[in-house]
Amino acid sequence: MNKTITIEDIDSTIRNLTGEHAEARPFLCDGSPIGSEVFLVGINPGTDTPFWPHWRLPGGCHKNGWIDEYLRRHSRFKPTRQRIEILFKTISPIKCLETNVFFEYSPDEKSLRSAARDTRVFEYLLAAICPTVMFIHGKSGIQHMEQVLNKSLPQGQFTTVTHNGRDIDVITGRHLSRGWSYEMVKTLGTEIKEQCSRRRKGGC
Repeated sequence: MNKTITIEDIDSTIRNLTGEHAEARPFLCDGSPIGSEVFLVGINPGTDTPFWPHWRLPGGCHKNGWIDEYLRRHSRFKPTRQRIEILFKTISPIKCLETNVFFEYSPDEKSLRSAARDTRVFEYLLAAICPTVMFIHGKSGIQHMEQVLNKSLPQGQFTTVTHNGRDIDVITGRHLSRGWSYEMVKTLGTEIKEQCSRRRKGGC
């Protein structure tokens, strides 16, 4: 994909692909998604906290505003959200983007309507932003990405895959809502950060 992609391009495309559906959450990040070295990938959003009020040009995604609204709705972080925020804080200042195979909210994967099982937003982001490292959590997300990438993705280790002519170092694990202590999440974040550093130095 064109390396000179702009935030205006992304805005136009995600609005077109989602139809600006109220329950769509194409991604979350701080500011522009352009330049995100790390993708965190789940199966689909598990909260109906809206995306669109916190996305606007030219600034991009106002994640702090989204988090404030999330906390107004839920009072506290749910287990998955708590671990995502710990993970991203550990990886910081490396830029991370949180996204999902499917972009529409449902309380669980089983209740996601058939029409919403649409991967075009994720496929677009992967091609447009070109992350160097990707963490995929949860059985369904891993299985889907194994099909997309045509490669087995064993848990707990980095696997280098080639997609759209670019190498991505992929690590997978259980869904962040299950079996992850805070220390385990921090360890994962450190490993991802170190992998990004190795990639920058040409060590991978």
